[in-house]
Amino acid sequence: MRIIGIGIAAGFLALFLATGVGAADYQTWVPLLPETLGGLPRMDQPEGLNMDASGQSWSSLIQEYARQEADRFLSLTLVSGDAAPEAQMFQAMSQMTMETSDQVIRSLRVGEYPALLQLDKANLSGSLIISVGPHSLVILQGEPMTAEADLTALAGEIPLQKMAAVLK
Repeated sequence: MRIIGIGIAAGFLALFLATGVGAADYQTWVPLLPETLGGLPRMDQPEGLNMDASGQSWSSLIQEYARQEADRFLSLTLVSGDAAPEAQMFQAMSQMTMETSDQVIRSLRVGEYPALLQLDKANLSGSLIISVGPHSLVILQGEPMTAEADLTALAGEIPLQKMAAVLK
C-alpha cells in the first residue's frame, strides 16, 4: 500500500513539474521585459513556469517592479497557452462590463489589442489584461491604481507588438 501511495505521489509530482514537448519556453521571453516600468526598476529575477500536463500546455513569466522607498508596486505577466487559467478567465470575461461602488470591470482596446480592465476602487489596485494573440496575454497589475488612464499609460511602455510576435 505504501509503495502504491509513493508511486501515485511521484506521478502527480511528475505531472505538475513536467515541462517540455508542448510547452513554450518562458525563458525566451525574458529579453522582452522592460528594465523599468512606470519609473520603477525590476525587482529580483523574473519567475517563470512551463507547464505540460495531460496534453495541455502553457507558460507564464512574471516580473515585479518596485523601489523599496516607493509606495507603488507593478507586476507584468506574460502568458501563452489556451489551457492557462488566465487565458480561460480572459475568454470568459472579455466582453463583460460591470461597475459597482468599489469595482469596475470593462472591455476596451489597448492599441490594436482587445483588453479587459479591472479596477478595485476600495483597495486602489487594478489590472489590465491585454490579448496579444489567440491564446497569449500580457497582464499588467499595480497598486495604487485609481483610473483606467493609470494602467493604459503604463501599457504604452510595454513592447506589445514584439511580445505578440514571440508569444505564440
